Amino acid sequence: MVAVSKNGKDRAKYQSVRHDIVQRIRKGVYAVGSRIPTEDELIASYSVSKGTVRRAVSDLVHEGMLRREQGRGTFVVDTRPARATARRNVGVVFLNIHDIHHPYLAAILAGVSQACNERNHNLQLLAAPRETLHHEEHGFLMDTIDERHIDGLVLASDMPLDDIVLLKNQGIPFVSIGNIIPDSEVHFVTGDPFGSICAATEHLVETGHTKIGMISSPHANSEVMSLSAFRYVHKKHGLDVNMDYVRHGKLGRELGKSVTRELLALPDRPTAVMAEDDGTAWGVIEAVWEAGLEVPADVAVVGGGNWSSHFSVPLTTIDHRLSDCSKSAIEMLTRMMDGERIEEPHLVLEPRLIVRDSTVSRKAERSEAVDLAISA
Repeated sequence: MVAVSKNGKDRAKYQSVRHDIVQRIRKGVYAVGSRIPTEDELIASYSVSKGTVRRAVSDLVHEGMLRREQGRGTFVVDTRPARATARRNVGVVFLNIHDIHHPYLAAILAGVSQACNERNHNLQLLAAPRETLHHEEHGFLMDTIDERHIDGLVLASDMPLDDIVLLKNQGIPFVSIGNIIPDSEVHFVTGDPFGSICAATEHLVETGHTKIGMISSPHANSEVMSLSAFRYVHKKHGLDVNMDYVRHGKLGRELGKSVTRELLALPDRPTAVMAEDDGTAWGVIEAVWEAGLEVPADVAVVGGGNWSSHFSVPLTTIDHRLSDCSKSAIEMLTRMMDGERIEEPHLVLEPRLIVRDSTVSRKAERSEAVDLAISA
């Protein structure tokens, strides 16, 4: 049974019923095109009279949110305005933004902005704390979509499953960036996290390292995938993974420093460390320097993201191609807004290894040493 306000001064019963039906539509409980409960079911659910239910439903029919079909029932209407012009409003959703200058945000916005400009779309940034998505009285997504007349969304953050289901139920076109979502009906564009770890590990093995440390995110999916890729390359080259070298935590400069201090304190320390992002890798480099060691002579370092090449030691990194992902997402979203069926809704872009001065060929060094010895 649904509670209905008994305070007639604040809100009549029919207004309470009307308000609750609207919220259920906005939250996707009653999806676009679906039939709402029958009149008798609503009467039983709200414990109100037939007249109250009829008035609430009639109001929403008059406002265009519902439509009655003789002999079939009452259905939810798609109230998003149809656009005669090719200019559309595209929203980019970010959750829990703490630093507007973060390279991740900048890379996505650069790609999305360029792609939207090329297609004459209006671009709107939708930023909110994660906890506001399911407020008791309203949902951030549906309220914002309605207020700003959003035609399609790019999800640049890892969205809660409830919101993914809500968007699907409401028939709102959306594409996720940077997240693999195991749903054939959800469209996403992402880099290849497995391939990224493989590329970084392969590079270090090929440059002569057999004692390799890895720092990755603690999220379950990321941790499992990273370790699987790490083990895959080691096994390919007949090497064993030393689990003392594998660490997880909230990525960032401080984690890189603290973990590397621990790794360097081991009796048999690693000769190379790969971090899931460049910020963490920079912390690794600082800890190596604090220990009186050199990069890459003593410890080679690989990052991820290709955020900047302006470190004191140019950083070898994996480019996840966020800008390319963003451009591809807008292309896919545009086709969806045009009503086109996307045959391949899941697009995974191959990562790029960018070799800079933070890694060095240890094999080459040994080869040069042997040549010198022979010459002598």
